[in-house]
Amino acid sequence: MSHSIADLLPTCITSFITEEKSGAMITVEARCSFPANFSGFQGHFPEKPILPAVIQLATIRCLAEKALQHPLCVLEYSRTKFKAMIPPDEEVQLHLNLEENETAIQGKFKIINLDQKTVASGNYLFKRRARSDYP
Repeated sequence: MSHSIADLLPTCITSFITEEKSGAMITVEARCSFPANFSGFQGHFPEKPILPAVIQLATIRCLAEKALQHPLCVLEYSRTKFKAMIPPDEEVQLHLNLEENETAIQGKFKIINLDQKTVASGNYLFKRRARSDYP
């Protein structure tokens, strides 16, 4: 049976902690490790696989959905910077700040490797998925 990358992302989460800071602010601290056989590595690149940026961003959405316990739609990623590569089996730390208002969920993210170097960072804007958002 074939699974989509989105279905497999939750299996890469090795730890997950949320903390409500104030009213609408939630922080998420997570660790993820993407095994060598994870389908997100296919073709990027066969001799030296690295986790594509699009998979890193999908992981951010996956963690936000887990924290809010609701499916989300991406409205925008902005000010994203990718500074280092994530090879197979490397554990990374992810930090998110989620702030929800009446129309959207916004915040900042940072991905850090075990050497405490920033791998990626940026801002995001999501909205809760409504029935009309489903194909």
